[in-house]
Amino acid sequence: EKTALERCLEALRSSDATVRMAAIAALQGMGEEAVRYLIAALNDPHHGVRIAAADGLGEIGDKDAVEALIQVFNDTREDVRIAAARALGRIGDRRSIGPLINLFADRYHGVRVAAVDATVTFGRSALGPLEEALDEPVPVVRAMAARAIGLIGVSESVPVLIEHLGDAAPEVRWGVARALGGFGSLVVDPLFLVLRRGGKEMR
Repeated sequence: EKTALERCLEALRSSDATVRMAAIAALQGMGEEAVRYLIAALNDPHHGVRIAAADGLGEIGDKDAVEALIQVFNDTREDVRIAAARALGRIGDRRSIGPLINLFADRYHGVRVAAVDATVTFGRSALGPLEEALDEPVPVVRAMAARAIGLIGVSESVPVLIEHLGDAAPEVRWGVARALGGFGSLVVDPLFLVLRRGGKEMR
């Protein structure tokens, strides 16, 4: 008689995507034993199976899946990229931080938001790369980096954010201002000093 794993692997070879998704759900419950099969399913031709595989890997939380999930950022489907970002946020391996920040430049807003949310789960560990991203050439990356820094909410980030209130891009200035708003009264004194000496773009 076939084992549960063997039955799942047989179902993964089905031509029916619904059957393959059901197999992914069953594999997820097997934990680490299933990781390599879920990684392989990230290349399934059906996007629903790829999403299910990414979700399953995030649920299991095995760091062996990190590199494969990062590669999924090249997937043509935005919902698959979102699933990969969420999975990496759940796994919590610091190798993910740089690739997640690179995803801030994705053409789809939902992907960018998922990348920010996943990056925020790293807390202080992500602050250095995020602060560096405030100087990236692409405005949307800078804006999303400011958003992530604000969500992490570490007060030491206030001076760095204030330095970027004069960003050339309006969306970045707005993102920085919103991030600073989350720090409340901590911002008042340093912000007042900057506004006194800053140019009109900072007002």
